[in-house]
Amino acid sequence: MSSSLFKYRDRGSFFNRLNPLLKLICVFILCIVVSKAHFQVVFVAFFFLALLYLINKIPLSTFFKGSRVFLIIALFICITEYLNTKSLLQSATATCRYIDVILISIIFTDCTSAFDLSRVFGKNRFSVALTLSLSMLPITVEAFSKTMESGKARGASFFRSPVSYTQLLVKNVVLNLLSKADSYSQALTARLFQEEN
Repeated sequence: MSSSLFKYRDRGSFFNRLNPLLKLICVFILCIVVSKAHFQVVFVAFFFLALLYLINKIPLSTFFKGSRVFLIIALFICITEYLNTKSLLQSATATCRYIDVILISIIFTDCTSAFDLSRVFGKNRFSVALTLSLSMLPITVEAFSKTMESGKARGASFFRSPVSYTQLLVKNVVLNLLSKADSYSQALTARLFQEEN
C-alpha cells in the first residue's frame, strides 16, 4: 500500500498559488502558537486545521491509511501524559497538540512543492537540505507503512515484543531511507541544483 500523505498535489487551488515562503512562515507561527497555547486554543486550532484539511480536499481515507504510525504515537503520548499528570485534560491537550502539528504538516506539504519552496532561498546548502527533507516525508511514511505490513505478514506484533518490534521497524526504515536519500541527492545534483558561487 502506497501512502499519499505528505505528497504535493498540483491542483491550481488557492493554497497552491500562495507564496511558498508565506506558507512556511504561517506553519512556523501555527506550530509555535500550538506548542505554547492554553488548551482552549489548542482545541480550536484542531477544528480550524480539520476544516482546512477538508477544504483542501485531502481524502480522509488517505489520512487513516497513511497515518497509523502517527496515531500510535498519539496514543502513546496520551497514555504517558496521563500516567505522568493524572489529568485527562492535560493528556488530551498534549495529544491534540501533536495531532495539530501533523495536520499542519500534511496541509503544508499537500499544497507546497518542495522545489518551489527551495527556489525562494536560491541555490545553496539550506535550499538543497530543505528540498531533500520535504521530498523524503512521503517516502518516510510509506517506508513505515510497508515495514509494518511486512512485519504483520511474518507474524510480528508490537504487543508481543515491543522492544524487538520497534528495533526491527526502525532498522528497516532507516536502511530504506538512506538508500532513497542517496537517490534523491543524486537526482538534485543531476538537475544542477548546486550551490551558487
